[in-house]
Amino acid sequence: MLEAIVGVLGMAFLGVFGWTVQLGNRVSVIETQQASLKELIETKFEEVNRRLDRIERGMNGYRKD
Repeated sequence: MLEAIVGVLGMAFLGVFGWTVQLGNRVSVIETQQASLKELIETKFEEVNRRLDRIERGMNGYRKD
């Protein structure tokens, strides 16, 4: 009887431990994706700003005073 209780508790502990590790891995992946998304957004905004600056310089070069 005692062996059965220890076995069930051991299995439950291993299950909770495995679930915790899996949850930690999921959190790590999500944090990595968020960091990558933030970097992607910043890169896109920088590219848009460069294009707008280039367009503005081009338009100002053709401006008649």
